Amino acid sequence: MVQKNILNKSMLNEVPKEEPIKVKHSKSSIMSEMGRLEDSLRETTQRLELVEKKLLSKLLTRESREIFEREVELLREVLDKNRNLLQKLRRENTRTFMVAAPLVFACFLLYGLYCLIFNPTAFLTSKVGDVNP
Repeated sequence: MVQKNILNKSMLNEVPKEEPIKVKHSKSSIMSEMGRLEDSLRETTQRLELVEKKLLSKLLTRESREIFEREVELLREVLDKNRNLLQKLRRENTRTFMVAAPLVFACFLLYGLYCLIFNPTAFLTSKVGDVNP
């Protein structure tokens, strides 16, 4: 039984470059980037499981086994990089929320002060269930 080579010869010879992981800002939101990254992680994990199952087969030739082992290494590297990037995106999303929440609170506070200063009788004379504007 002849099995197809999954990786091209050029992919086997490529050595992944170690580059610092940078969070790229694009026109899409952080949440959409996180969703795409999570989908990619899920697909890569499924592919890794499939290749590892194929490696358990005793019918593999030495050459195809080496190809599958190299693919497992590459998939694990991709998974590690994507997990790190997802973690950075989550941190950035948390920072964004930490800025937005106090701004919303400040707006409500300022609105309350505005209503209190320019229409103080509305707070003092209103009763629960009043319909009068």
